[in-house]
Amino acid sequence: MSEVSPWLEITRWPKYLGGHSFVETALLAVIPDPVQEPLLVEFTKSVERVIEAGYRSIREDKVNIFDQARINSFIQRRRACDRPLMVQLQKSTWRQYTSLWQRLICFVYRTAQPGQPIQLSHRLTNAQMAYLDRIVQYGEDALRFSTNDPDDITGSDSQEQFKTIRSGLDRAILLFSISLLDYTLKGDLFESVLVGFLAVLSIDVTKQTLQGPCDYTSKLSGLIKIGQMLVVQRSVLAADEGEVEHPADLLDEIRERFIIYRSRSPFNWVLRLRAYGKKVRNSTTSLGYIQ
Repeated sequence: MSEVSPWLEITRWPKYLGGHSFVETALLAVIPDPVQEPLLVEFTKSVERVIEAGYRSIREDKVNIFDQARINSFIQRRRACDRPLMVQLQKSTWRQYTSLWQRLICFVYRTAQPGQPIQLSHRLTNAQMAYLDRIVQYGEDALRFSTNDPDDITGSDSQEQFKTIRSGLDRAILLFSISLLDYTLKGDLFESVLVGFLAVLSIDVTKQTLQGPCDYTSKLSGLIKIGQMLVVQRSVLAADEGEVEHPADLLDEIRERFIIYRSRSPFNWVLRLRAYGKKVRNSTTSLGYIQ
């Protein structure tokens, strides 16, 4: 019997992926082709706009310095040394991080299709299904506009309608993303579609294997960063729509529910895997060096 690595014992990815082709399963989480999957392209554009909005919200101090430090701390008690959320990243890093969330949304959509031959064990909640239906509706409406002759949407009424549709899609994408994070893990971890996505994201198609912690940890960091940005933007949206008085009101509630350690959430699972991955990476001797 072959020995299973400690990393795979912790992640439990073989359990989720067992019996499925790595090549075919990995295709469920790729960036869509504009010709083959134009609807998913609309989704990815929306994800990019939502993340950009979250970036602007932080840069414009729509959440203050205390809130930025709170969202960047994963323990329950406040500390004086907590640092604000850092968003000054290289453009290439932002593109890489954004693509992770785009791939997640595409993965959820593809695996939710009735005719999908690859049946994975995750399940969407009723709320997540409702958000997904809303995303599809707005996405199809946006797609009809984007495929029309440009002259057909030059009028002020048409432009305003297109703007409303795109805004609705962005709002639905944001709420759907939060619903993927706001999930209580009580039974099988892989009932969560986000936890399942982590396994698919680890597939190395070329080597026909699953990535180890040294190669995979940066992806976890990207998902954490984007998750933080989405929580910030959800809090700003709640204040803009009069749901709460200040973004901090919802941000504190969300943070306690699924951002901090000890929460039974996919976000906490990502934090745990990253912590383990960093420990392995930092204790591994690099090629050409002796520790």
